[in-house]
Amino acid sequence: MTLFIPPAIYRPKVRLKHPLSLKQLCENAQVRCRASGAWVERKIEIVSAEALQVIAEPGSWGNVRIMVPHGSYPNRFVLALNILAYGLHDLVARESIRGTALSIVKPDRGRPRRGSAKSNRQRQRELRQRLSLSADET
Repeated sequence: MTLFIPPAIYRPKVRLKHPLSLKQLCENAQVRCRASGAWVERKIEIVSAEALQVIAEPGSWGNVRIMVPHGSYPNRFVLALNILAYGLHDLVARESIRGTALSIVKPDRGRPRRGSAKSNRQRQRELRQRLSLSADET
């Protein structure tokens, strides 16, 4: 899941060329849709674009166009569900991904977080161990 979702641009009417229903979007993302009725018939279109952008009609029932940069997200359907759930606050999308690994933001790359800072002695010891291991390899 992406942590930063751009704010939606609201338009009075959004025309969609190849729409998916919210239920079809859940199926494509391999998530069980946890709603029924007219709620799951909301129309969504996922389009390739240069930047991540969301264009929506006002209200909970309106059409939504999600523009996704090509090749930057491995599963566009999961991204679309997350945008609907946390960007547009769609209850069907939020309930469908609640409790799954799809709703968890992955930690940033880099140094792992710790509960407390290391002392200089601990850092120096680890550095000497890394240097001795790299010297042994050469």
